[in-house]
Amino acid sequence: MNSVPWRTLLFVSVALNLLLIGLGAGMFLGGAGRDAAPISAEGRVLAPRAILAALPDDARRPLRRTMVQAWRASAEERAGLRQANAEVLRLLRADAYDAAAMRAALERQRAAAGASTAVFHDAAADAFAALTPAQRRTVADALVAPRQRIGERLRQLSGEDR
Repeated sequence: MNSVPWRTLLFVSVALNLLLIGLGAGMFLGGAGRDAAPISAEGRVLAPRAILAALPDDARRPLRRTMVQAWRASAEERAGLRQANAEVLRLLRADAYDAAAMRAALERQRAAAGASTAVFHDAAADAFAALTPAQRRTVADALVAPRQRIGERLRQLSGEDR
């Protein structure tokens, strides 16, 4: 009797490869991550691609430069966030769980996320000053549209449209 189930291993390998190819194609075609970071009341960063896509070239270029500069300027804050995230994961994986240490680590994580986000918010506030009122309205519409689509989809899934 053969000790290695080659046919089973081949089947599992092919299935995993197809799954990964499908996942990659779905993300590419579906645009996963394009608007992964909207400005919101919850304090998340801008959806730069959605904003930039909504603006004409003459307004898009300076705003893109500003966002790149903000990314570079936030290196220290992002490093702090990575460290805070690593600490939360370390505590979560520990054999002995310490709720007080986890609360403290989560507080550090929130503070680090806020510091990182603040760099982008400040840059956005300055950059939006250079836009015309019509361009600012376009940006606002670009930020609201993904939420509206999500809300509509959730209503459809819950059966509220019936």
